[in-house]
Amino acid sequence: MYLSKLEVLGFKSFAQKTIFRFNEGLTAIVGPNGCGKTNVVDAIRWVLGEQKTSVLRSDIMENVIFNGTVTRKPLGMAEVSLTIENTNNILPSEFSEVTVTRRLFRDGESNYLINNTVCRLKDIQDLFMDTGIGSDSYSVIELKMVEAILSGKYEERRHLFEEAAGVTKYKLRRKEAAKKLLFVQNDLQRVNDIVSEIEKQVNSLARQAAKTKRYNKLQSELRDLELKLFSFEYNKGKEQLALLQNKMSDFYQIKQQKDELISESENNLKEIESTFFKLDDRFQSAINNENLINQNINSVLKELAVNEQKLKNLSELQERITIDIKNSDQLIEINKDLIIEFDRKIETLKKDYIVLTEKVNSSRIELEATLKTLKGVREDSNLLYEKTIKLESEIQINTQTILKNKKRIAELKKFKDQLEKEQIDILNSITDSEKLLSKFIKNRDEFSSKIENIKQSLEKSLFEQNEIDSQINKLQEELSEAKVKLNSNITNLEFLEGLEESDESTKFLLNSDEWKVESGKFTLAEIISTDDKFRIAVESAIGAYSNSFVVWSKSELDKAIQILKDNKLSKVPFICIELVPETENYEILSKTSKIFGWVGDLIKNDDSIKNLIRLLIGKAAVVEDYATAFKLVNDGIIDTGVTLEGEIVTRYGFYKVGTPAKTEGLKLGKVERIQALNKEIEELKLKIDNLTNKLSYLKLNRDRIDIQEINKKLRTADNDLSECYRLISLTQYKKDSLENTLKANQDRILNLEDEIQLISEETTNYEQLSEEFQDALQSSLDEYDNKKQELDNIEKIFAEQQTNFKEKEMNLIRLDSEIKAIESKNENLKKQIASEEEKIDRLKNDFAENERIIEILKEESKELGKRKIKLNAELENALLKKKIILEEKNSIEEQIERYSEDLSKLRKDYEKSLEAYHRLDLEISQKTNHIKSIQNMAQDKYDTDLSSVQIEFEDNFSISNVKENVNEIRYKLKELGSVNFVALEEFEAQSKRLEFYEKQVKDLVESEKILQDTIEEINTTAEAKFIDTFEMVNANFKDLFKTLFNQEAEAELRLIEAENPLESDIEIVARPPGKKPHSIEMLSGGEKTLTAIALLFSIYLVKPSPFCILDEIDAPLDDSNIDKFINLIRQFSKNTQFFIVTHNKKTMEACDTLYGITMQEEGVSKVVSVRFVEE
Repeated sequence: MYLSKLEVLGFKSFAQKTIFRFNEGLTAIVGPNGCGKTNVVDAIRWVLGEQKTSVLRSDIMENVIFNGTVTRKPLGMAEVSLTIENTNNILPSEFSEVTVTRRLFRDGESNYLINNTVCRLKDIQDLFMDTGIGSDSYSVIELKMVEAILSGKYEERRHLFEEAAGVTKYKLRRKEAAKKLLFVQNDLQRVNDIVSEIEKQVNSLARQAAKTKRYNKLQSELRDLELKLFSFEYNKGKEQLALLQNKMSDFYQIKQQKDELISESENNLKEIESTFFKLDDRFQSAINNENLINQNINSVLKELAVNEQKLKNLSELQERITIDIKNSDQLIEINKDLIIEFDRKIETLKKDYIVLTEKVNSSRIELEATLKTLKGVREDSNLLYEKTIKLESEIQINTQTILKNKKRIAELKKFKDQLEKEQIDILNSITDSEKLLSKFIKNRDEFSSKIENIKQSLEKSLFEQNEIDSQINKLQEELSEAKVKLNSNITNLEFLEGLEESDESTKFLLNSDEWKVESGKFTLAEIISTDDKFRIAVESAIGAYSNSFVVWSKSELDKAIQILKDNKLSKVPFICIELVPETENYEILSKTSKIFGWVGDLIKNDDSIKNLIRLLIGKAAVVEDYATAFKLVNDGIIDTGVTLEGEIVTRYGFYKVGTPAKTEGLKLGKVERIQALNKEIEELKLKIDNLTNKLSYLKLNRDRIDIQEINKKLRTADNDLSECYRLISLTQYKKDSLENTLKANQDRILNLEDEIQLISEETTNYEQLSEEFQDALQSSLDEYDNKKQELDNIEKIFAEQQTNFKEKEMNLIRLDSEIKAIESKNENLKKQIASEEEKIDRLKNDFAENERIIEILKEESKELGKRKIKLNAELENALLKKKIILEEKNSIEEQIERYSEDLSKLRKDYEKSLEAYHRLDLEISQKTNHIKSIQNMAQDKYDTDLSSVQIEFEDNFSISNVKENVNEIRYKLKELGSVNFVALEEFEAQSKRLEFYEKQVKDLVESEKILQDTIEEINTTAEAKFIDTFEMVNANFKDLFKTLFNQEAEAELRLIEAENPLESDIEIVARPPGKKPHSIEMLSGGEKTLTAIALLFSIYLVKPSPFCILDEIDAPLDDSNIDKFINLIRQFSKNTQFFIVTHNKKTMEACDTLYGITMQEEGVSKVVSVRFVEE
């Protein structure tokens, strides 16, 4: 099995479709930095399912799509296809050639395909599982992964061994089983909780169900008894109601007679009352006149009383004003005396303030002088302290340096003795290497001659094979394109044929054998033919007519109508061409870039269909956009405008706007398009058959050329020569290394002697310097103590002066506050004097105004006295008139009283009769309501109509006994308490539910045991496979490590936790010749690379990967190690196909095929391939 082809399109820098065709053996991918070599490796990783963007050197997955250059636009899709020749059936597939494809679009959508069949990412991962192929397997190795393999996480390293051992699928199955087990255990826990809860519910419901049964039995007995009571009372009430209604009829006749007598008496009384009301109006007028005069008299009396009260109040006010003026004069005199006293006190306090201010200033000056002195002494003290600390630090550093130097001298002397012993061993090894080197050079010349003869034979065969391959590739591309086009046409044809009508009547007619149409059963949209550009516009224009059946004769239409009626189907629209009248052509519409013409002129059918379209939609034109349609309709040039997207504007106010649907326009011209597709499909099938026959013939000729056998001989000879070169290089490298080591050791011994001498002298200097620092430190400490004592004394003096200053300053502040307070009081007194003087002026003005008002009020009182006398005379005349009218009124009032008494007697008699009538009516109403109430109770409570039910009563029926039984049953129902009426149904449902969940618990317990047994079996199998593989890899690793270095080199793989190998960390121990590093990280870059190569190829020996990609893994290797690397690759290329991304010329020379990646156009990678054949 090997990788035969890689197709890249739109992936990173590969803008154009690029095809890599690979053969078995070694293939190199070369080119300058930045040209896209690693993009080839990324493409293989990506198509194998890589999901980590960091591994693909990207931030987001969409960045792998070609992003354009200065001259090229970005692409919308990236696609990579990988073709593997499954000759050994390593892949679990029946196909001998497996092609895996991955596509990614800019909107984030992605597709995975296996042999052009859509699949999932998981399907691809399952396909390559445990084959050594995968995005994260050992089939793709980059230089940065060398460090990761050796120094990275133990999990990543163990993953390589798991791939080789084939336990990845077991671990995946174990993970899935453990996940299922967790789900089962969680489900079991939840189900147990549910069962426990349901059992409680079932027990509770059982009790409730028994109670419900007792309740239902008592309720049934109660119903029978209460219905008897209701029926008995209902019948009795109806009998009593009939008697009351007869009595009511007699009372009604008596009431009518009394009504007539009362009406006559009321008429007589009304006439007398009318006369009385007239006299009453005159009497009322007289009273009103009397009241008016009394009001006027009262008004005058009131005004006189008010004037007298005002005069009294004004007199009292004048007295109060006089007193207030006297009080204000006294207050002014008192305030003036206080002001004089306060002025004297302020003068005294200001003199004290001046004296105290001078004392405060003097103390401040003294305090500032002391503070200045304090700062100076404090700075001197701090400087001395810093100097002391610095000296102590210097002494400590010198002491540590002396100790360190003495320890270093002892180590250097010990190392010097070891180097002198090693020099003797190196001289003996150099002599042995020289003898071996001469032997290997002789063997090399013999192998070179043999290889030349084989290569001449290979060159001729390869030329013939390349010519055939070129022809095959060309035919395969043509065949692939024809198949893609055929599949596309078949899909389009199936889609068009699958466009069915949703209406049931339409479907029935299409499938009916009774209705036959000579030209075929088609709708209007299906037979219309037009350019693709106008398809949406034309379908939108004909609108609802698009689904109408087109028939050519009246007989076809009549037959369809009859079928619809016979089968009672819904309406279906038809168009009968025979019945369509002729219409005239419209005037020619001037076409522009935005006006395409009349709809009828844009279709390609015959005149009958064009005539039909003109008749259906009128003067409708197809235009570029909505604005053009709107303008043409408004200008009256057209009646209807239809845009290319199907929007409609009409002069009748109808508009149709929006975005066209995905299926819009697909049905238009369906018949014509199906015919064209069928013809093209037949042509493509014929072409595919011809290409397939030619391809088979060429492959047969190609298979006759046995390149593999020639390559096998060449590889065998190359391996022998490479092994010889490897041994020469290894021996020469060993001899050179020994000589270099001998010289280096001699230099190191001399350097060690110089270093020992230098460190000894340095130690002596540090000891002398430490003594000087010790003396300076003691002197500095004494000086610091004296300065500290001086600082303490000054700080004490400063504290005393500061306290004295603050006391004087506080006294000064208090004195200033006292002066300001007295001055404030003085100002308030002056303001009070001014206020009182203003008050006196205001009171004197008020006194004069009040005197004027008193004189006015006295004059008004005299006028009111005269008016009072006149009103008293008018009152006497009004009283006389009122007396005369009152006497006439009393006479008529006596007559009214006599008539009223008679009428009252009649009404009392009538009211008694009416009351008896109403009592009887009320009794009838109550009895009726009682009967209805009994009916409603029986209806509401027991859904029984008493008027239609007949209940038989026993001969000994007793209403009291029945009521007693009813009360007894009600008491029993009450004793039962609350009843769950749905308990019976719930009990049955919960019992079934409990039975179901108990069965679930049993099934889950069995599933848990099965899963635990499965996990145990998986662990046992996987552990055995892993241990066997680990031991084989470890043995191979030891051998290959010695091969890459020499027989003195040591290497080993160790399991940290041997008792748990599947989860154990794997430690790599590697000791190149002459070295014993503490860890793998201490190796050089080249040594790490060779160690990683040894480990990888150790795994390949156990389970070889069909192909391996090495990305610049040879970069850290020198020429000697490059030869070792190439020879090893050659050996393993028998079972593994290698692809090497490299800059090394020797690696390129060793490869069979060379792919050059260039960037002739900036940002776009191109490929040049060369197959090497030595002459």
